[in-house]
Amino acid sequence: MDIYKLFEKHKDDYLAWNDLDDAGNPVPSDLHAFMILNTLCPSKRCIVSASEHDKIYLSTNVEDLVAVAPEASIIELIRCGVMIDEETESLFMFT
Repeated sequence: MDIYKLFEKHKDDYLAWNDLDDAGNPVPSDLHAFMILNTLCPSKRCIVSASEHDKIYLSTNVEDLVAVAPEASIIELIRCGVMIDEETESLFMFT
C-alpha cells in the first residue's frame, strides 16, 4: 500500500470526526488517534516525538504502520486529524 496516496485519496475525510463509526466515543479525536496508533503499532516511547510552531510529530514509524494498518484505520486516523509528511516520512497533527 502506498500510504501517501491513501492519505491523498481520503483527504476529504480530514477532521470528519462525526463520520467515525463510533462517533459517540467520549474520547477526543486526538486521543482516539493516539489509541489507534498504539493498538496498531504498540510502543513504550512517547507518542509525540517532536513539535514545531503549530505541529506535533508522532513517533509511529510509517513503514510499521503500513505493514499492519487496513485502509479503514488510515481513514479513521485522517478523520481524527492525523496527516502525513512525505518529506520527513512521519505522521503529524496540527495543535
